[in-house]
Amino acid sequence: MLSAPAVTLPSPAAASLVTVTPRLDPVGAVDDTVMVAVMVVEVIVTTVKMTPFGLVTLAPVANPFPEIVTGVVVFRATHPANGGQTATGANSPITVAGLTIGNGYNFTVTATNSAGTGPASAPSNTVVPVAPISITSVTPGQLAQGANGKVVIQGTGFMSGARVNIPGGGVTLTLTSVTPTAVTITVKVSSAAIPGAREVRVSDTNGTAPCTGCLTITPAPTLTTANPYHLAVGATGSVLFLGSGLQPGATVKITGPSTGVTVSAPSIVANGSTLAVTVKVAAGATSGAYAVKVTNPDKSTATCTGCLTVIAAPTLGSINPSSVSRNTTTPVTISGNGFATGAKVTGPKGVVFTVVTITSTTITATMTVSSTASAGSNTGVTVTNDAAAGYGKVTAGVLSIT
Repeated sequence: MLSAPAVTLPSPAAASLVTVTPRLDPVGAVDDTVMVAVMVVEVIVTTVKMTPFGLVTLAPVANPFPEIVTGVVVFRATHPANGGQTATGANSPITVAGLTIGNGYNFTVTATNSAGTGPASAPSNTVVPVAPISITSVTPGQLAQGANGKVVIQGTGFMSGARVNIPGGGVTLTLTSVTPTAVTITVKVSSAAIPGAREVRVSDTNGTAPCTGCLTITPAPTLTTANPYHLAVGATGSVLFLGSGLQPGATVKITGPSTGVTVSAPSIVANGSTLAVTVKVAAGATSGAYAVKVTNPDKSTATCTGCLTVIAAPTLGSINPSSVSRNTTTPVTISGNGFATGAKVTGPKGVVFTVVTITSTTITATMTVSSTASAGSNTGVTVTNDAAAGYGKVTAGVLSIT
């Protein structure tokens, strides 16, 4: 068999009949030897058939006259610009090499034995080689247990009616669309699917293309803890959720006693084990435990029940002394509830607090009022807890400056 380029013929060519009619010899008399040779060609040359390389091949047919096969068969391809390819052989299959993808070819057959060469057969129907079926990529290349998402298989030679198979169990496929270069499927992965690399196969009348290890089933994502694990009513701050299998583009939803807890700006780190979000707790949110649910782009999910707690905001009742003069430095005591270690105290422009001690109900500090501070009564003083204490913040108009 002649060597073959990577060219594939479409399915309709599989039944292309090539017939050879018994003939008279050149001098016009019936020649039994030539007649038998041509008859054998008719038996062997039954169809024009595809090979995996897209070449024209004679379909193997049993030879009823093995003792008198003494000649050879020649196939010739014709094309206005790229024809002339031939192949010769005494037995089927015979392959015609050198065909060009996209060109339409017709084929004729001649038979030759010791008595001479018979006339060419009538041309076959037109056969158009197409690209061989192959897979170049699978996107995305991994899906988690519980996933339900779109997968695009890119390659060449895909035909209508293509079938996709992913061996290994636990995977349900739905074919969405097929083009010559892409097959789109929806893949639903069972929560019990065994993690690991899978082969993806695409089959059609053009053949079968395997892609070993092109899709990996990963364990379902998990969500275990939050840091900080509580936020105060009215607070806004960054929270880091820890887990595994967290994918870029994941979304986060927090549910619980009220709808006043929202998230924004998710950012998954490269290893998928942390998820940083900004959490905003509305002023009217209800205190209590909230559940956090992460949904990956492949629709796999992880939920952490009670992972986040909304706590009461701090309160500020008074500052003592409550009235100070400009250009002074004064020890002060701030009273309230919910103060935490690391809390900061701020005042209006020109007023600086240096914290000395903190308890849950009292902050002692040194207050410095510059000569440029604005005079006024009921001036606001703000206490802000740090991240570990839930970003609680309170402002009260408790200070007078003279």
